[in-house]
Amino acid sequence: MLRFLCKNCLLFLCLYFEFGNASFNKKNDILSLIVPHESHNDIEIFFSKFNQSIDLLRETRHDDNNKLLHHYKLIVNKNSQLIIQYLLNLNIKFKIIERGNRRLNNDNNNKKKRSIHHHLLDLNIRSENLTKTYYTIDQIYEWLNHTKNSYKDIVDLIEIGKSLQNRSLLVMKIGYAQNRTKKLFWFDSGIHAREWTTISTSLYTIDKILIEQSKNNSLMNKFLKYYDIYFLVLVNPDGYQFSLL
Repeated sequence: MLRFLCKNCLLFLCLYFEFGNASFNKKNDILSLIVPHESHNDIEIFFSKFNQSIDLLRETRHDDNNKLLHHYKLIVNKNSQLIIQYLLNLNIKFKIIERGNRRLNNDNNNKKKRSIHHHLLDLNIRSENLTKTYYTIDQIYEWLNHTKNSYKDIVDLIEIGKSLQNRSLLVMKIGYAQNRTKKLFWFDSGIHAREWTTISTSLYTIDKILIEQSKNNSLMNKFLKYYDIYFLVLVNPDGYQFSLL
């Protein structure tokens, strides 16, 4: 027992010094873990020790046998083998389903930033990619401005104010101009710093609406004549930027 405790304490110290001051400006590995419900308490305790240095997204779902599973995504630096070894030593059940580099590009000095629009055109996977990739604030705002310029007849981009750190708060309005009062729908996302998925969902929804409109979808066109849709994609741009560091 003492040997087991010492071994795990040593692993914990290695992980602490490895990740305690980790810089996420370099490329990172993504570990996707599917953990059975009976193991999730142990893994939650483990994750809590590194909540400042490991980005974590999670969801719960059921498998084909209706067994509850917890799905975690960890974005860590490339020495992620230490984490895997620690999980193995704790006898925590997990399955790695993805390994790769973090898809956020923060290396502005070495790589020319490309807009979301160009990225999607190159890959030819417009809407699908919006739910799989997390973008920087500059990329998001560039895409919003490009979208406004591409759909001038139904899209407007309104700056409603500034954040505490002087970042723009941009609202996208989608709808046909009418000589009457229209009802509206309001969507906001990115309220909390790490709500990355909600931001992607807003971008995907905008993209889907405009794709259907450009196809002359009669139902969508009728809807946009009677309703305006507003998207405040980034409610908390300062927090979002901080969470990317």
